[in-house]
Amino acid sequence: MSGMMLLVTACLILGAGPVLAATNLLPDGGFEEGRWTLTTWDHGQARHEVTTEARTGAKAVKLTGIKAEPAAINVLALSPAVDIAAEEEYVLSLWYRTQGNPGASVSVITVKEPFAKGLQQAQQTAYVTQALPPSEGWRPWSWRFRTAPNSVQLVAAVRCGAPGSVWYDDVALLRATEASLRLVEAGTITRLPHSRRLRAALTVGDSPWRLHLFDRETARVLGTQQGRGDQKEVRLSYAAPAEQPLRLVLEEATTGAVLAVEELEAPPLLQLKVTSPRYRNTLYLSRRPKAVRGQLICAADARVRETMRYAVEPAKGEAPRWRPLRAVNAVAVAVPPAFAGRALTLAVRLQGVPGRTRLAHEVKVVPPAPAGTEVLIGDHGETLVNGRPFFPAGFYGVPDSDEARPIPQAGYNVALTYMTDVESCRKWLDRCRQLGLLGIVSVPNPFVAAFDEAALRRAIRAVKEHPALLAYYLFDEPYPSTPGATPAELKRAYDVVADEDPYHPIGVCLNVPDFTDDYIDCYDVVLPDPYPLVKRVQPLTLVSDNLAETRRALAGTKPIWVVPQAFGSDVVEGIGDPEQYRTPTPDQERCMTYLALTQGVQGVVYYCYHVYTRYDAAKAKAGEWPYVLGGHLPDQQPKLWGALVGLGAEMKHLGPALLRPGAESGRTKQVHWRRLPGAQRGAAWLLAVNPEPDAAVVTLPVRAKAAVARFGNGTVTAARDGLRVTLPPLGTLAAELTAP
Repeated sequence: MSGMMLLVTACLILGAGPVLAATNLLPDGGFEEGRWTLTTWDHGQARHEVTTEARTGAKAVKLTGIKAEPAAINVLALSPAVDIAAEEEYVLSLWYRTQGNPGASVSVITVKEPFAKGLQQAQQTAYVTQALPPSEGWRPWSWRFRTAPNSVQLVAAVRCGAPGSVWYDDVALLRATEASLRLVEAGTITRLPHSRRLRAALTVGDSPWRLHLFDRETARVLGTQQGRGDQKEVRLSYAAPAEQPLRLVLEEATTGAVLAVEELEAPPLLQLKVTSPRYRNTLYLSRRPKAVRGQLICAADARVRETMRYAVEPAKGEAPRWRPLRAVNAVAVAVPPAFAGRALTLAVRLQGVPGRTRLAHEVKVVPPAPAGTEVLIGDHGETLVNGRPFFPAGFYGVPDSDEARPIPQAGYNVALTYMTDVESCRKWLDRCRQLGLLGIVSVPNPFVAAFDEAALRRAIRAVKEHPALLAYYLFDEPYPSTPGATPAELKRAYDVVADEDPYHPIGVCLNVPDFTDDYIDCYDVVLPDPYPLVKRVQPLTLVSDNLAETRRALAGTKPIWVVPQAFGSDVVEGIGDPEQYRTPTPDQERCMTYLALTQGVQGVVYYCYHVYTRYDAAKAKAGEWPYVLGGHLPDQQPKLWGALVGLGAEMKHLGPALLRPGAESGRTKQVHWRRLPGAQRGAAWLLAVNPEPDAAVVTLPVRAKAAVARFGNGTVTAARDGLRVTLPPLGTLAAELTAP
């Protein structure tokens, strides 16, 4: 069959009465009337214009970054302000295309009072930015979000932040009740070899709609279906080879607004996935594993599967035990006693499967570490140091001096250095060991751009057996299009480090959640650094929003060690813009930390312990590092350090519970919360935080016989219908719970 054939069937539910189109809340989403404001928010060289190079209609917006001099590029188009409801879900959508990699992004700014005072003066409730990947052709994009408490108005901004051009058209904001697309089935095979069925559920209110299936690589429309009203099920029958990249786009037929976008691939007939061990697809004998476990997944319906059988490959001399092939089949192979091989194979035999008689997945086997500290990541994302659970909590910028002594005294256990010189790092690790800290070193960083495998291996060998080594810091805030920081360059260095030292994880710091998947093969631990306290102050919930996006991208495959903001440029003398970053207050620091903990992070590493107090313009002009160290948090920021001392003690106490699987999270009104399960016969914990400037009184859907507040400034009472919690503005609470 040439190309791809598409047959479409749908069950249409027709609403009674007049048909109402989904309402685009943004005026002039096609830029035909000139109602958007085109502007720049920085001093980089840039250009903005309304162009006739439109997707639909006569006009579109074109934003061009020329050069990031004398400052960053930040050119944008701002929508008129629109009224919204607080704590409601909306969908923002648009079409865009790019030339080069212009740092295209979209921001949503919401406020608790009308924008009549101006964008800069209005008190914000949220300021969230989503990055857009480059696309040479017109590409649809949609984002579903929930407005923050107390929000009354919204402004959308389409942006360009780097050299290159981006075109925007057909921008829409709709209530989420009028727009959703849920993929139920991506491509179940109904007839061999490639005939498939896709199923989706639509929510469109009473609107007429169009559903398009695109070839993601060519942007060719493979099929279109039209209908009206909500759909419990839409079926698309198509033919496609395995792993064909597709894009499903739901449009409102009257306005052409994108309501939802789903990206997918045609699944292979059979997949064999290892579910344990998850970490690096490697079996560590120090953990005394009993088996390798996995799933055999079949993307075919029951009629196709009825003649198919499978059997886990038996030991030599044993007969296979054949079983009917289901959609999902649990499989396992035992680890032989005293196993000393370098690999173990999980394999299944197949009957009745065209062209396949066997599937196999090889798992690397690693003996116990010969020396030093063995640091692994468990199946639930927990850090294990020499087999024991370990919750990393510490700081960037820790010196090789006695000035680091307050860190372990405050209950912290981790330090990170930017030093890359091997001898300096060994000396620094010696100091960490003296202080009872484990260290994260940046030894691999120079080899990402200037790759030298032999030199990188020598550098890793020099530190890998140090007993104070926790992990490697591969890169800080890479951008996929930046030479020397591309995913391919990071992956090249990652592979060498992981091969040379299988006993320590590798971390990468990412400041854009959308990059989580771009670099997914370049790290074992991701360190997001959401900083809300900037010149245009963003809500503290930027922390939880950022981490929620990162968690969705990871889908439980890798752990998150968050990097909360613990610095500000407002204490730096001589800097051009002292308000670029604002030092957190003690309450803000506690709030940001608890927002991260309620998101289920598996580690906390604050940026940063050192405090710069002066900017040397002459050094900057000479191309040297211009920031002058004035000291460290205990002496330079005593109030902030006081809050961090309390947090260190709390995380040390809560560490085992924070790593235990089975936690529940939620948000009730403005309160973010997480219930941490107890150990056997142990008490559970409740963490709660109020990120808003108003007090909160809520009943959380958490049952307990009794609840006792242990940390923070909130109160809690156990009741029949849940836990009644009171939190002051920016308040936090950690409460011990007795099972009901």
